[in-house]
Amino acid sequence: MYDLKTKTSRPVIRTPLSSKFSTEEFFGRPTVNFTLEIDSLYLTFSNESLLHVYAMGDRIRWERSIDMEPTDFKLLPGQKTTVTHQERITMNEAQIHGMYADPNHIMVTYYGGIDSETIVNNSLKDRENFSRYPEFRKNYIKIYKQGEGWSNELLIPSKIKIILNIESVEKPFYALRNDISYQKTGIGEKPPYSSGFPAISQSLSGTMA
Repeated sequence: MYDLKTKTSRPVIRTPLSSKFSTEEFFGRPTVNFTLEIDSLYLTFSNESLLHVYAMGDRIRWERSIDMEPTDFKLLPGQKTTVTHQERITMNEAQIHGMYADPNHIMVTYYGGIDSETIVNNSLKDRENFSRYPEFRKNYIKIYKQGEGWSNELLIPSKIKIILNIESVEKPFYALRNDISYQKTGIGEKPPYSSGFPAISQSLSGTMA
């Protein structure tokens, strides 16, 4: 928090001890995702499969960390020295790239990553093959229902480049297509451009039963 009058700053959200980034080991540099819902703040580091929950009030206080339990989340191991650029490009790390919430759910989207053997065997370091990453890097959404837990991993089809926002599992959402056009669709609907789009709301109902 930055005070405009005194021109001083102070930390208000601290990395919890449950995070690997609170240890003495080094990992790939993460990006941060967070969202607010009612009196809670939800935070993730992109290359860590934990959802950190903070309570909002007079101060922001860490409450708990929830393991997403993904089956496909490839990561570089921790080490005693700073992770170099050359080490980071030996594989494509898993990455949480989106987080959304409504009063009853938290929705997290992430890439599973690509192991080093796949990168080498398919020459994915070569610039002309950069466009092939979606063939090997799967894109998922998992949904946490308050009081019940996580859904199964639901695969987002490659026709979807990125989900821009999800207000609720019951409402339509906007997503950016790979052909750089916009399409509004319902979570439980099949849009006309992709016959393989999963019925996410129906799958969620089944996995939460």
